[in-house]
Amino acid sequence: MPEDSLFTLEEYLEMYSVAASEPAFKILTALSEEDRLSESELSKMLDREGNELHYYLRKLKRSALVRNRRDPNTGTEEPYSYYTLTDLSEIVLEYGLKEGIEKLAKEEADISDTYSG
Repeated sequence: MPEDSLFTLEEYLEMYSVAASEPAFKILTALSEEDRLSESELSKMLDREGNELHYYLRKLKRSALVRNRRDPNTGTEEPYSYYTLTDLSEIVLEYGLKEGIEKLAKEEADISDTYSG
């Protein structure tokens, strides 16, 4: 790790571990497509209960992969609370998980031949 790194190796590994769970990956992917979404919008989009999403959103937030913001200018008494990706999550998602999954899927036959033979 570079000396000026913002995070420790353990923190980087935790980011990938959190992002690699299926619900968290789907949340990150939805946010990458829609820019910002509330918990209820995510719940509808991913067809998941709010309580389950809240657990993963909290983990993603704690791992610096999403941020939660409130927009008081909604025209209602309640502010609009929404989630967005952080710069770190865009890197983890695009260059870590998505690229890795796509590469594995593309080379699946070669990998299968290597390990079954």
